[in-house]
Amino acid sequence: MSYTKNNSSDSSIKKELLSLTTTLQEMSLKLDNMDTKIDVFEQKCSNQMDLIHKELQLQKISDIEQSLTDVDGRLQEGENNTEFLLKQNTSLKYKIDELENRSRRNNLWIFGLPSNIKGSNMVFFNYMVTNCLKSS
Repeated sequence: MSYTKNNSSDSSIKKELLSLTTTLQEMSLKLDNMDTKIDVFEQKCSNQMDLIHKELQLQKISDIEQSLTDVDGRLQEGENNTEFLLKQNTSLKYKIDELENRSRRNNLWIFGLPSNIKGSNMVFFNYMVTNCLKSS
C-alpha cells in the first residue's frame, strides 16, 4: 500500500511538475512576446520623437526666415528713408546757398562810412542814399 501511495503521489507530483513546466514555458513565450512588443513600441516612440524634433527644427528655421524677412523689409525702408532725407538735405542746402547769394546781391556796400551810424545820422544817411540813387 505504501508503494501505491508513493506511486500515486509521484504521479501527481509529476503531473504538477509537468503543468508547472508548461506554464513556465508559456510565461516565457509571453515575456518574449512582450519584449518584442516593447522593442517595437520603443522604436515607434523613437521615430515619433525624431519626427517631432525635425518638425521643431523646421518650424524654428521657418520662424527665423520670417524674422529675417521682416528685418530685411525694415532695413530696406530705413535705407529708402535715408536716401530720401539725403536728397532733401542736399536740395535744402542748395536753396539756402541760393538765398544767401541772392540776399548779398541786394546789399549795398559803401566803403569809408563808419559802421556805427545810429539814430538821426542813420535817418539822414537813408535820405541821402535814397535821393542820390533816384536821381542817378
